[in-house]
Amino acid sequence: MASIKANSGVKAIFRFHGGEWKVDPNTFDFLFGGPEGNASIVLTGAGLTLDAAAGQVRNMRTPVTGAGAFVKTGAGRVNFKAGKYLTWTGATSAVPTPSTISDPNLFTSCTTNSSADATTARYTGITRVLGGTLAFDAGTIKAGCATNFEVSAGAVLDFGGASVAEAAISGSGTVTNAAFASATLKLTAGNNWTIAGVTTFGSSTFAEATVDFGRTVSNPFPDLPVSEIVVARYAGEAPAGVESWSVSGMGLSNVNSRFTAANGEIRCRLFYPGSLIIFK
Repeated sequence: MASIKANSGVKAIFRFHGGEWKVDPNTFDFLFGGPEGNASIVLTGAGLTLDAAAGQVRNMRTPVTGAGAFVKTGAGRVNFKAGKYLTWTGATSAVPTPSTISDPNLFTSCTTNSSADATTARYTGITRVLGGTLAFDAGTIKAGCATNFEVSAGAVLDFGGASVAEAAISGSGTVTNAAFASATLKLTAGNNWTIAGVTTFGSSTFAEATVDFGRTVSNPFPDLPVSEIVVARYAGEAPAGVESWSVSGMGLSNVNSRFTAANGEIRCRLFYPGSLIIFK
């Protein structure tokens, strides 16, 4: 459900608590793609499901706040762009009207207000990418926000080459163009260590990464797997530093791990201290 509230600081506030929005692309660009914040979005609970159909590209330049979820559907693309808090530098008589404010030519007569916060992803709820591509330009995620991601098979999460301070990632989709300072790969595995799905990474690096199997002491795995398990995949070159990855969430204690990357797969061998034998 969504509600709209007028506000003197912005033209409209859209509050979503489990609503799906299939807004017309032109309306979307007017509300959220132009400068000076024509509107803002607040997410609570189940938040907003935003659809972008195949061939559509939607640019989000206004802040999205709140603790609710942001869900991307459809085969198209949604881009979180730097906020357009701009200063008009043209003639006073040429100040744009609401009917022309989303015209791309407008930006040739504006300069960025460097004192404004250009981040647009300021929500703290989960981000689910169910289809198409969801992209974040560098510098658009506010510190401590948008840290939990689920990416479905066939969908793409693109960080635009940015340094990502913290991210928890699950699902069997693709994550690209990220330099992770700290990443947690959240996996779901049965008692026989069959994993439901793993993420594929492209053009990404990891300073630190943990594979979390989601188990607890009260719900541990019966035992360790007898062979290596695939915990992630990659496209292109293997990510550097995989050998330093760690594990958590097994419900078992005193377990060591060894990670390797080869042939597009990142594999993990789990073993108790003193029990690893490698044959070559």
